[in-house]
Amino acid sequence: MSQSRDLLVALDTECKNLIRQIGWKFQECARLVERAMTEHLAGNFPEARILLNEALDIECDVTGDTVILSPLAEEWDVDYYRDRKNEGQIP
Repeated sequence: MSQSRDLLVALDTECKNLIRQIGWKFQECARLVERAMTEHLAGNFPEARILLNEALDIECDVTGDTVILSPLAEEWDVDYYRDRKNEGQIP
């Protein structure tokens, strides 16, 4: 019984750590999008695209895709580098 309890405690701890890491990544993603919006509104479109690309990278790492930020990326004409890499355009 002690082994089962120890395993449950270890699993609970790892799950909580994973949730914290995902939460941190989404917070970082939100900060990047906020900065990108600020740059975009200021007319600094190249910097806005770079920041949005970084946010797309985090979204892809966490969720496996870019469904949330893709509409904004399309609107801003952001060429997401992982898309090019997946198409074989980047080694």
